This record gives sequence, structure tokens and C-alpha cells, in this order.
Amino acid sequence: MGRGKVQLKRIEDKISRQVTFSKRKGGLMKKANELAVLCDVEVALLIFSDRGRLYEFCSTESLEEILERYRIHAEEEAAVRKRAEQEKHGVVDHKDKQSQELQLFPKLRSNHGIEMNLAECTDLQTSGNPLQMIQRHLDTQNIELKNMTELTQLEKEMDAILRQIRFRKTQLMMDAAKAVHEETLLSLASTSSSV
Repeated sequence: MGRGKVQLKRIEDKISRQVTFSKRKGGLMKKANELAVLCDVEVALLIFSDRGRLYEFCSTESLEEILERYRIHAEEEAAVRKRAEQEKHGVVDHKDKQSQELQLFPKLRSNHGIEMNLAECTDLQTSGNPLQMIQRHLDTQNIELKNMTELTQLEKEMDAILRQIRFRKTQLMMDAAKAVHEETLLSLASTSSSV
């Protein structure tokens, strides 16, 4: 026999609200742990009670690392959205495009001082195959000699490169869809004018 549908509104009774909070908090943390273990993902969960008490769950050793990773990702995503919006409205100067990309992902650094400037990885039209570019970067890294910290840093670098590739791919797909849409409108306009 299943439970009835719970009406989602604030529980007025203070004791019932606290009991529900405790049970659901525990269930949420259990689900977060299951997600982390089953899917091999990093999970961070922060809960502040109505009294201001902090409850936290972290699937890795350091909550700070996950929060920093989130902060960087959120900033990069916001910058990508802002840039796409500016390009949509024709605000971005093409000369300024490269400097904005460099501000978006400043410099990707490994722990051995090997630097990979974003200019090397963002200009996908001129650099050839992105997979070859990544392979060249990996070849200079000598992965077998890296420790966990260095591999984590390299993973962050590759994530940044991958986000940039996905952004460029989305941009090209949107341009192609826009061209098809404009072509369709022109075709409809010429068909309607000839009728």
C-alpha cells in the first residue's frame, strides 16, 4: 500500500516540522551518498536548519575543493553566457574575442610549470583536430609520473578545454540553425510573393 501524495507547504506544527526535517535530511544525505558511490561522482550537500545549524555531506575528502570547483565552473558558465548574449546582440568586437577568452580561462597550469594558454585550445578552426591538440598536450604531461594532486589539476585543465570545445560546438550549431531558419523564411517569403 503506497503513501498518499504529500501536499507541499510549510508544516505549521513545530514538532512535526522538526521530525520531518530530521527524517528527510537523513534520507537526502543517504541518497547523496548512494549517488556518489553508484555513479562515481563528487557530491557536496549543505543544509542549514531553521535554527541556523549546518549539516553537510561530502563524497570526497575536501568540501572546499568541491566548492572551489563549483565556483570556478559557475564563473566560467556565467562568462560564456554573457559572451554569447553579447555576440547575439552584436556587442562583441571580433578583435576583443581572444582577450575575452583569455579572461574566461586565464591560463591552465600544471604543477610542473608547463603552461597551456587558452589561445592554444580555443581557436579550434585554425588548430586542426581538437583531439590531436589534446593528445599533444597530454604527451607533454607524462601522466604516468604524476601524483593524485597533479592528475586532479590536469583533469581540471581538460575540463576547461572540453567546456570550451562544447561552447564552440554549440555556437556553430546555433549559427547553422539560424542560417537554416533564415533560408526557410526567405523561401517562404519568395513563395508567398509569387502566389
